[in-house]
Amino acid sequence: MTEDYRSQIRYSVLSKPKFGEQVSGDAYFFKHLPSVVVFAVIDALGHGFHAHEVAVQAVKVLENNYHKSLSVIVEQCHKQLKKTRGAAAAFGRIDFNTWKIQHIGIGNVETRIYMTPLALRPSCTNGTLGNVIESIRIEEYPYTRGACIVMFSDGISGKFELEASLMRKTPQEIGNFIFTHYAKSHDDATVLVLK
Repeated sequence: MTEDYRSQIRYSVLSKPKFGEQVSGDAYFFKHLPSVVVFAVIDALGHGFHAHEVAVQAVKVLENNYHKSLSVIVEQCHKQLKKTRGAAAAFGRIDFNTWKIQHIGIGNVETRIYMTPLALRPSCTNGTLGNVIESIRIEEYPYTRGACIVMFSDGISGKFELEASLMRKTPQEIGNFIFTHYAKSHDDATVLVLK
């Protein structure tokens, strides 16, 4: 029998468009199934309406494929974005049956994992979804109950460090801290926090 972990994973997302734009070229995805969580942050190239359309298109691909493997999700996003300006993205999957986190990063959307024996910074592959991807490489890490996962677009400065005291706070409070201090006004900015 599979235990239902829905009460244990909470998330928060904060996002804003570049100053002067009405919509953002960033988007996020979060889906919680009984034993699996799938999540992503997408950063379409450029800003404004056309970038927003690309990000929405990527989210639709995720909505249609979240039950598949991360490699298939990335392949489908790459295929569906072929005739667009393209996007950077990071994709994550937590499997509570195996207690593993899987991660794929394409371009400059970063992921950090805290509250594990060692703080983790999964790598990103060079490339752009819809254009050229160097390789689709899944990284896998042990999942620790209570781990904090932060995924963010390049509209958030990566210079932040999270103190242990902040890790005791909610995903909303952690996201607020990062967004308040490290979001850039001259770019679309998105931070997704899971805990």
